[in-house]
Amino acid sequence: ETYSLEGEAVFIVGRSPDSDLIVDLDAVSRKHVIIELRRGRFILSDTSTNGTYVYPEDSESIYLRRQSLPLWGRGQFTVGAPVTAGGRYVIGYKHD
Repeated sequence: ETYSLEGEAVFIVGRSPDSDLIVDLDAVSRKHVIIELRRGRFILSDTSTNGTYVYPEDSESIYLRRQSLPLWGRGQFTVGAPVTAGGRYVIGYKHD
């Protein structure tokens, strides 16, 4: 599926049924990641116990735990576990 954030939107990834994208895995928190569009920039904020792994297309991977990161260009992220440890849900992003 493809999602698009418009205006000052907030997008939530997590285990909770009221998340915008539900990832039903034990390693995923109820409200794992919040993505916001702030002043033309997408900000990914990890609010989880197990962290988020961000894989920007043009850079090395970044581990976040209760931290925020602006998303630029293209890339992917996983919630709760890195791709190498069986992160089953790889979520792509692009910001042109």
